[in-house]
Amino acid sequence: MIYSEQDLNELKELVEQRVSPKRFSHVLGVERCAARLASSLIPDSISEVRAAAILHDVSKQIDLLNEAGFELNDEDMLTEGVLHSFTAPIIIKRDFEKFSTDDILSATLKHTVGDEEMSIFDKIIFISDYAEDTRTYDSCIMVRDRLFEGFEVLPYSDKVKRLNEACLESIDGALEALKRLGSPINSRMYKTREMLLSQLIP
Repeated sequence: MIYSEQDLNELKELVEQRVSPKRFSHVLGVERCAARLASSLIPDSISEVRAAAILHDVSKQIDLLNEAGFELNDEDMLTEGVLHSFTAPIIIKRDFEKFSTDDILSATLKHTVGDEEMSIFDKIIFISDYAEDTRTYDSCIMVRDRLFEGFEVLPYSDKVKRLNEACLESIDGALEALKRLGSPINSRMYKTREMLLSQLIP
């Protein structure tokens, strides 16, 4: 799906009305990061990637999961920080039907803890949420710097490898932070990590 600049600007205006100024600044950072990656990896999907980035944090309405019949396990309820990724596709289907493509729904669903199966589109939104330029944590800065160092001039296969490496580093950084804080960890993160490791093995 190709969206016009007007489509995307109108979408930003709608999303800005739903989130805090700090959250919207993050959304724009994710859009910038995702667009840069998409221009090298999936150039035909740049506008769709940008739309996914704009919409990835559109909902914090956890109550919608029950209405939609989404099955949550005990672990999901302990890791509330990931639940907004499950609600985003519900909101997109309901309120932003024009942007309700399979790729956008998949990427917004998987943007916090990943999944055992992820496309390049999914990974772009996943890593952009972690490495976008308003993130000031040391681990985020490190991942961002490594990801983009000479990225555009790499051969395509090396770009994909760099993307996978960055996703893995972000998972490891998030796991380390959660362990340090004594916070619950959603096991989906470990499954995502295993998937990324398997794709990096020669």
